[in-house]
Amino acid sequence: MFNNWTPEAKLKVFEELFGEYEKAAQNKEAEAKAGTIHISETIGAAFERLNNPSKMFGLPTGYEKLGGALKGLAPGELIVVGGQTHHGKSLFVQNIIVNNALNSTPTLFYTLEMSPVENTVRLLSMAQHYGVDREAASELAIFYAEMAGSTDIDLLEEVTKKAQVVDGIKLLVIDHLHFFVRSSDNYSSAVSVATKRFKELARNLNIPVVLVSHVRRMNDSNRIPRLDDLMQSASIGQDADSVLMVWRDLESQDEVVRRFMTVSIKKNRRMGTLGDFVYSTTRDLTLDEQ
Repeated sequence: MFNNWTPEAKLKVFEELFGEYEKAAQNKEAEAKAGTIHISETIGAAFERLNNPSKMFGLPTGYEKLGGALKGLAPGELIVVGGQTHHGKSLFVQNIIVNNALNSTPTLFYTLEMSPVENTVRLLSMAQHYGVDREAASELAIFYAEMAGSTDIDLLEEVTKKAQVVDGIKLLVIDHLHFFVRSSDNYSSAVSVATKRFKELARNLNIPVVLVSHVRRMNDSNRIPRLDDLMQSASIGQDADSVLMVWRDLESQDEVVRRFMTVSIKKNRRMGTLGDFVYSTTRDLTLDEQ
């Protein structure tokens, strides 16, 4: 029967069958974890937040004003960082990684944008800005997720689980979402599925997940992207607990102006605070909050 099928048809059938298998496996895992949580189990944490509105309830960003608005990167939350190409999304999340490492917070970084060595060159430059020498840098709690180029979310979850046990990982940073979107006739739907899986991953592992996302090609690039600019799927903004948009005025003829970055909170489910925060880029690639 399959002898007369084209390679493309065979591949499509395989992807559909594999997708059904993955869904069945996820459902089985969900059934094993299914149950109830009585409200009494959440009362303590809820009153703690109500009685301490100014307290940080998550990991620091390393930036006082931004951190004050977000009140930290909280366990179980999905934080999406969006922006156009070359505007500094990766640079921003790398600074968050270094800031947490300097605060002794073990962080796992998944990226195919640069190799581990290339990433370390940039992270080391940032760390040296704060007086970290080579010996101290080798002790920073930064780990790279090594998956041999795989973009399988289930594998990343397993790698992260292991890293939690072995290395005490408390933060996962992913650069970027669209690496994990498989070729599909409905790309928007595939993006939605991937985003929901990352939200589940944050909840299952009870750690904050920072997820970099592209935005669609904008006719007017001389503005900060909005939620509806997130590439391919409105569900990215819906599933995220917080959305931060990164923007630079790259059209300016003034080099000093181009070095400034705006980070705009477009969604803040837990605290509700929105706003724009401005940073200048140093020669060491760190970001100084203005």
